[in-house]
Amino acid sequence: MKLSGNLTFNRVALKMIEIPKKTKSGIILSEVKDEENILSMYDDHPIQGIVAGVGNNVTVCKEGDIVLIKGGTRGEALLDKGTLYSIVYESDILLVREN
Repeated sequence: MKLSGNLTFNRVALKMIEIPKKTKSGIILSEVKDEENILSMYDDHPIQGIVAGVGNNVTVCKEGDIVLIKGGTRGEALLDKGTLYSIVYESDILLVREN
């Protein structure tokens, strides 16, 4: 999950994560991919992603971090090596999860 190039300035590339929908009884309605299992404990926020790359001026996060972004922020879509990333500004990041 590494970008083929370098981002500029204060941009962050995210691999967006869809939180599986659960019924009240706890049944998951959609499949969860292996790399998303780490997020099963973080089902409290619908707009989050794994940082795949950062620009040279970014100070709040690093590659591999799980971040939450502002609602309504989707950024620019980037297809790189068959993987879809969302490119957002550093200022759109609200929280960096502690590992």
